[in-house]
Amino acid sequence: MATRQERIDERVSELRELKKTHPEIDLDAFVSALTKSINLEFDVKEKLGDETWDKMNESLTGLTKDSLPDDLTKAKSYLQGHKDLEEKFDAIYSNMGPETVAYARDVCAGDR
Repeated sequence: MATRQERIDERVSELRELKKTHPEIDLDAFVSALTKSINLEFDVKEKLGDETWDKMNESLTGLTKDSLPDDLTKAKSYLQGHKDLEEKFDAIYSNMGPETVAYARDVCAGDR
């Protein structure tokens, strides 16, 4: 399994490739969001275990503009009682719109 930093480096490389075909994306903003997301993943795994992360990730992987509110609510529910993780989740996903979902799906396509 990759370390936290190795995972970030891999994803940043993928984002740079995505930027070539989607020049309109704000690479710095995506790198920042990606780093926060990967840090959340590792924090959840360390604190709550892989199984909890897998359940959250299942909700997040299927995001569409129609399912966005319900899927985010479901994913966040796994963090209930862990205020520090809930705050990190909100910092990442509270302002997520359909365009971000589409780009995130492109970036994460290799994970499925």
